[in-house]
Amino acid sequence: MSRVATPEPALLFDDDPRRHARQMAQLHAAFVCGKPTPIRPRQLVEASWNRMQQLGLVPEEPNPLIDVAAVSAEVEKLATAYGSRSASLVRLIGRALQPCLADSDLVGVLATSASRVGARFGGPRALRLADRIGFVDGAAWSEGQVGTNAIGLAAHLGHAVQIHGPEHWCRNQHAWSCAAAPITDPATGDVIAVIDISGAVRLGHPALLALVHSLARQLELHLHDTHRARLERLRSASLPLVASLSGPWVLTDPDGWVIGAHEVVPPAHISLPAGPADRAVLTGLGVMRTSHLDGTVLLVPVAMGEVDVAYRLDPARGILTTAIGGVTTTHELSARHVAILGALAESESPLSVNELSRRVWGSEYSAVTTRAEVSRLRKKFPGLVSSAPYRLLADLPAGSAPT
Repeated sequence: MSRVATPEPALLFDDDPRRHARQMAQLHAAFVCGKPTPIRPRQLVEASWNRMQQLGLVPEEPNPLIDVAAVSAEVEKLATAYGSRSASLVRLIGRALQPCLADSDLVGVLATSASRVGARFGGPRALRLADRIGFVDGAAWSEGQVGTNAIGLAAHLGHAVQIHGPEHWCRNQHAWSCAAAPITDPATGDVIAVIDISGAVRLGHPALLALVHSLARQLELHLHDTHRARLERLRSASLPLVASLSGPWVLTDPDGWVIGAHEVVPPAHISLPAGPADRAVLTGLGVMRTSHLDGTVLLVPVAMGEVDVAYRLDPARGILTTAIGGVTTTHELSARHVAILGALAESESPLSVNELSRRVWGSEYSAVTTRAEVSRLRKKFPGLVSSAPYRLLADLPAGSAPT
């Protein structure tokens, strides 16, 4: 699940929104002209303004790219990502926003992860005002298209933001106050959509940011429930197909979420190889052969002798790089594990637990600790270290990543 940052309002609850906008207008004008200012904009606003200058986007009226076909495809993909229940996602947003915005001067928007306007909600007057700045269905409201704005920043930063008046980079948006929050995918943690409420500067208030943030979290809970229901359906349909298999195995959905396992306790999620690769590396089991089975992925251990295995140790950084069956992975090691592997790499013969303890800690009194740490290494990297007496089962050169 995604990391949820604290929403950042542009206003305090007792701020006068129009007076605040006038102050920001002076600050924006000075920044655009490169003049020093007595105060600085908020950090996220200043960072966005700097990006706009680097892009060379002038703060005059922008020309948002409108692609109705592209946004229709993006919304359709969003609505079918989790099965039949999720087809109601746009309808849920409409039910939440339309009644409270219908008689107001506020516009509610569902935007895609690419910051395209996918659906709008609000009264006729508010929608006509939005039309004047290109805030229309299919319009791309990313930073690169229309400058600093709440939708583009929420998609870029991954948390709820409010952009008030002249905090917008482009001047034709200075009369607007906007609050937006991202919706994240419970399966991947990626931003899949953005909810926004926008209106005139006089209507700007931190409560609007709280509203879109709360609504986004509620929709994520809906998606999470849909995701769990989907996993349960896969589990019921697929487990009978693999129940007779002997030995350890793990069954996941196509995104790597575990729906069943035998003789092993895997994590809740496994990083599956991208593309057509048929190998994955699972901590504790090593390299796994992947097979696609009726909408699921079956992982079974591959004997170490059946695949090419290469290791490389970077003692200075405490990094062990593995290349197993064509899959390269980097692992951060503890100082103890680096010392143990270094001692085994330098030894020309197998080491007893006492000998290894002396080489690593200079004392046989650490034999219990040594035995425990080697056991952890062997579980995490099968095929690298033997049982006692200890020796390396594979070459372990030091330097860059294995090839």
